[in-house]
Amino acid sequence: MSKSSFATYVIDPLSRSFFIEAKVAADKDLRPNQIALVQILDYSTPNAIAIPVNTLQNDETGKYVMVAVKDGDKTVAAKRVIKTGLIYKGTVEVLTGLTEGEELIITGYQNLNEGDLIKL
Repeated sequence: MSKSSFATYVIDPLSRSFFIEAKVAADKDLRPNQIALVQILDYSTPNAIAIPVNTLQNDETGKYVMVAVKDGDKTVAAKRVIKTGLIYKGTVEVLTGLTEGEELIITGYQNLNEGDLIKL
């Protein structure tokens, strides 16, 4: 892992590519003019909540998900209206509406209404 030391300010309009330079530690397997596949981390949020993007649903109030909550001795479905952030590889960042520890329903959520009994 390394930080970039140089990047061009212009993106090639045909290939949508640009040059970047990063200083790496010496390694006997590295050769001059070698091509490398590089992943650039351009966004990071510690302690973010990320959920599968396919669990999002929409209605007149906006985006929401279904969670399992205890109601006495039974477990019921509850609707949580959420605000989302960025999407990456099938997961979406949840900015507001969910708290750590809530149980997201990921199977059968499309047919649930708020207050429906669920079996875990």
